[in-house]
Amino acid sequence: MCKELLLIIEVDGITHDSEEGFLRDQKRDAALKEIGFTVLRFSDWEVLNKMVDVSIMIGDWIDENRSNQQRNAQLDESVE
Repeated sequence: MCKELLLIIEVDGITHDSEEGFLRDQKRDAALKEIGFTVLRFSDWEVLNKMVDVSIMIGDWIDENRSNQQRNAQLDESVE
């Protein structure tokens, strides 16, 4: 979890493959989204076998959202 970016990275194993696990994840993700968090989910297979791709996706998300946060902070400052 990165509190500064309101980002949670989940690595999902076999327990998330069932319908019950999927629904539980959706409910949890919705609750986290309500309070401002983003959840990026990756399967354990992706992390073990496609680490470069996973790290690029995370880095891209961080770059995009850090820029958005900086713009929003500048807008907030100009309004005050």
